[in-house]
Amino acid sequence: TNPIYVQQMNIDLEQAKNEVISGTGYLVLPNIVPKETLNIARTAILSQLDSDRWFGELGEKHRRVRDLFYLSPVFDELVSIPIVMNIAERILGSNFKLGAFTGNCLLPGAPNGYVHQDYPYFHSEFTRLGYNRTDCPPKEVLELQLIVTIDPFTIDNGATALIAGSQNWPLSSPSPKEFWKTATRIEASAGTVILSNGALWHASAANNSDNVRVGLLAQYLNPKVKRMVKALDTMDQDAPPEVWKRIIKNHRLKHLLKPSP
Repeated sequence: TNPIYVQQMNIDLEQAKNEVISGTGYLVLPNIVPKETLNIARTAILSQLDSDRWFGELGEKHRRVRDLFYLSPVFDELVSIPIVMNIAERILGSNFKLGAFTGNCLLPGAPNGYVHQDYPYFHSEFTRLGYNRTDCPPKEVLELQLIVTIDPFTIDNGATALIAGSQNWPLSSPSPKEFWKTATRIEASAGTVILSNGALWHASAANNSDNVRVGLLAQYLNPKVKRMVKALDTMDQDAPPEVWKRIIKNHRLKHLLKPSP
């Protein structure tokens, strides 16, 4: 059995799919990841904040840590939690894949994030799939976003903000003023899983606390979509041999890391 999956959740997969596609656009699943697993993941991510494995879009108070598979086997399990895999398959189809996977750290003083959608993430890819931006939203979900709350997400430390139901809006960004006036903040205890439609308008919020706040972010993609993080397409060539051997023994990871179209 998967050591991460600590609570048997009676989830109707079709109801979950409908919620992500035509309802609020997101799901919150509490008490999924046990404390000892969170501690291992948090320690591994924080150990990289001064390494060359981080980048950030929000200035010096924001760190994203990449190459998580190289840091600890615990991330193999965190990106392939069974209930998450079941929901993703129901929404994206059986051939969905991993598009990105990073640790996300808001240091004290981190500002509000940019209001955005996770997908479509660039125009050329959107048009490649045959969609016209004026005819949105797409008829299918192109990306499902995973957040694992390594630390509690609170109003004070930057809990994710989103506008429920906005995955079905036209592809015109709400103004920051409009967004922050109407957004819902997703407060959650450590070990919670948040799944959201990639077309949902959202942002991280400012960390006004005295502590770093750590989360995990992953993208699960419709099989026809190209990955944003190209390094995942070449892990079989680039990963240390012991890491790749570990990955190919895990059927869920092999499934997630198959090549882009």
